[in-house]
Amino acid sequence: PYAVDRGTYPYTFDLPCVHYQGVTIYYLAKINDVLREDWIDESLTKGARWLADALCPHGQFDWSGSGLSFAYHLSGAYAFAHASFAYTSRGNGRYRTHADLCLDRLEESVQGGLALRWEPGSWGSLPQSIVATAKMASIGEYPARHRAFRFGYGVYRQIARRRYDATAETRSFEVLCRLLRIRTSTVEPSKNFPDLFMTSEVLDCLTQSGVWEGYT
Repeated sequence: PYAVDRGTYPYTFDLPCVHYQGVTIYYLAKINDVLREDWIDESLTKGARWLADALCPHGQFDWSGSGLSFAYHLSGAYAFAHASFAYTSRGNGRYRTHADLCLDRLEESVQGGLALRWEPGSWGSLPQSIVATAKMASIGEYPARHRAFRFGYGVYRQIARRRYDATAETRSFEVLCRLLRIRTSTVEPSKNFPDLFMTSEVLDCLTQSGVWEGYT
């Protein structure tokens, strides 16, 4: 949904994205529950294949190939992926394993009944995540300065998702933006936090997954 109109941003978002791949499959699958078009199912199968290739055997996505930085490591990605795999597993049982892996990872992102904004990570895995961030930042036809910005943004996200707070802390982000003279249209919390928006996405996806899996 962000690939065409630049809006106020100077670059287009013609980039692959793990999170929005799952979002697109999910809503297109719901649409096709009504339309029942074979060609849409074929497209959904291709989309699920791409999403499955991005999922590592241990159940975490390889985010190095996901170029949409503001959707980087969103916990909701696993909810949409779980539902997407639940839908496509009706025609290909091998996706059942992928759905289960996403559900297991999603459970790790829930604390106190609410989903965290981003999937959590250990500090020991930070160096590996920095390497993945460098690969992410290189995706797309952008000038060197903007690639450097994307890398810095990604590193900020990698650190933020490993820190925790009960609320969305934004003071550090605001100070950093003033120091670097960065004009922003959104606020980027510096710590991971329980997020009602992510939680609502998770509940929606799990409910629909139950329908597709025949549990309701």
